[in-house]
Amino acid sequence: MAADRRLALHATLPDRYAHVEVLASTIDHLGRIVALLADPAGAEHSPPSAPSSLSAAPSSLSAAPSSVPSAPSSLSAAGSPLSAAGSPFSAAPSSLSAAGSSLSAASYDATAIICDGAEVHEIPLRGLDLRFNDIDVLDDGVVLSAARCAPTRVPFERRGEPVPEDELHLTENVRVFDSRGQVRTSFYAGDGIEQLVTDPHGTIWISYFDESNYWYPRADGTRSYGFMNGLARWDRTGGDPWMVPFDTPEVSWCDCYAMNVGRDRVHACPYPDFVMVELGPAEVRSITPNPITRCSGLAVAGAEFALFDQDRVDDGYRWSIRRGRRDGDEIVEVGREQLLLPDGRHPSGWGRGKIGRDEKLYLHENGNPRRWYRYDLDPATS
Repeated sequence: MAADRRLALHATLPDRYAHVEVLASTIDHLGRIVALLADPAGAEHSPPSAPSSLSAAPSSLSAAPSSVPSAPSSLSAAGSPLSAAGSPFSAAPSSLSAAGSSLSAASYDATAIICDGAEVHEIPLRGLDLRFNDIDVLDDGVVLSAARCAPTRVPFERRGEPVPEDELHLTENVRVFDSRGQVRTSFYAGDGIEQLVTDPHGTIWISYFDESNYWYPRADGTRSYGFMNGLARWDRTGGDPWMVPFDTPEVSWCDCYAMNVGRDRVHACPYPDFVMVELGPAEVRSITPNPITRCSGLAVAGAEFALFDQDRVDDGYRWSIRRGRRDGDEIVEVGREQLLLPDGRHPSGWGRGKIGRDEKLYLHENGNPRRWYRYDLDPATS
C-alpha cells in the first residue's frame, strides 16, 4: 500500500498580482517563481485566444489593484500593463498537447516577474504577438516559448523534399529578453513544444509532444521536414540546435512525457517505452530500461528516481510517486507514495507544471499556476 506523503508549499505569487492573468509560470534553477502576467484592460489588444475547446478561465478578482512595488523595472507608472480589471483570457490548457493557439495576432503587453523571496523584479514586455505558454530565466532576463507555430502551408506531398526557407515563413516561437525587456534574440524551435526549461549554464532545453514537427536547416539554404522531435537543446543565442537522434537505440521519441533538467545532467522519460535516458550537452549518455510507465514528471538523485503519476477517481484526483532505483542495467521499483497537499487534502485537479530539477519536482494544481508545491526525493527514505 502506498504511504501518504505531504508536499511542501514552495512558493506563491504575491497577492498584489491577484488581479492579473498568469499566462505562464515556472520554478527556475534557483528555486524562484517566475511568471508571465498580463491584463488586457491595460493593453490595447489581448493575447491570441485559445480554441473554444479549452475550458474557460475562472473569473478574475474584481477588487481594486494593489500597488506594484518599486523595482529596477517597476511598472507602477501610468501605462503599466498590470492595470486592474477583469481578465477574459482563456485558462491554461489542461495539457500542452492541447495547447492554445499561438498564432500571430495583434500585439499585447505583458510583464515577466522573478520573485526572490520578498524581492520582486519586473520586466516589461511590450508588443508580444504570440500566446506564450512557457517562461524561464535566462541570464539576467527571461525566455518565452509558444507551443504552436503557424502552418507553413507547404502541401503534404512536398514534405518529403527540401523546401527553400523563404517559402516556409517559419514562426519564431522562442523569444529571449534582457532585464529591461529588450529582445536579445528570437528563433524558430518547431511546432509542438511540451516544456521549456533552462539550466544554470544558460542552456535552453525543450521537450516536444506527439504532434511535434521541425523543419531542419540544410547547407544549401533549404529545410527538410521531420516529426516527433522528442527533445532539443539550444544555446542562449538560439544558434543551431542539438536534437536527440531520431534513431536512438531502444528509444522512441514519440512524446517526451517527463524531463528533468539538473545542474550537470538532463534526464528524459519518453513515451511509449518510458526508458530512462540520460543526456549530456550534445549526446545520449545512457539508456536504462524502466518498468515504471505513465511517468509525467521526474525527480533524480544519483541512482534514485521519483516518477510522478496521476489519476482521476470517483471522488477527485490522486497524485502519486513511484520510486525507482538503478540496479545494474535496469531500474527496479522500490516503493510508492500517495501525494497530499500540505494541509493533508487530496489535490482538486490535475497536476501541472511538473518541473523536474535534480532531486526536486515542482507541481501546481490545474488552473492555479500561482501556487507551487515541491516534492523532495530523499534516497534515505526508499
